[in-house]
Amino acid sequence: SSDVCSSDLRKVFIAHRFQDMSYAEIAKLYHLSQGQVQSDIRSASRQLRAALKDYAPLVALLTLLH
Repeated sequence: SSDVCSSDLRKVFIAHRFQDMSYAEIAKLYHLSQGQVQSDIRSASRQLRAALKDYAPLVALLTLLH
């Protein structure tokens, strides 16, 4: 897939980071093991950091100006 993050990784990441769901809740919802949920969150985080690395100086500047 040409997406930065596959839709499955994206769903797991959003559920954890933005919907405050636990690994156990996500695992049950998507029929995954908790280990797979943890791995997916790690992978999504890594991909997101890589995709946004060029914006880090801008974010740092904006944070300092706020």
